[in-house]
Amino acid sequence: ARRAAGEALNGPKTIETCQAYLLLGVYMPPSTSKTFKEDRAFLFLGVAIRLATDLELHLPQHTHAPPPDCSEEYARLLLTRARVWLNCFCTDRSISTQLGKPTAIVIHGQTIPFDLKTWWKSSRWNLGEDFHMCMYASLMGVVS
Repeated sequence: ARRAAGEALNGPKTIETCQAYLLLGVYMPPSTSKTFKEDRAFLFLGVAIRLATDLELHLPQHTHAPPPDCSEEYARLLLTRARVWLNCFCTDRSISTQLGKPTAIVIHGQTIPFDLKTWWKSSRWNLGEDFHMCMYASLMGVVS
């Protein structure tokens, strides 16, 4: 697992690779019986967060609400980038809270590069689930 994680950081960095590691981190539940060194959920989540920051998903100029006159393809790309960053943020806060460990996404000002109160309805390409993701991110920001 560690070798694969290391190879992911040296290979091509894509949204899809980030999503894959995020899923591995989510579906491999954290265990308090393992040592921190052996906890693969935290390892996979760390790789996903590192890929997300390398893809600059945490920056407002790369993850923002789509302009109204943009193409569907570009709008969906921006929305996917924002959803991946929201999932990284929420999963990081959730696993850190469960394990009592520090978060990987350290707060230096704003950690979400857009307004959660309005982003979920910012485009006609938003999904109904975006509202729930925004509210969950707001909750995770308060809890952790």
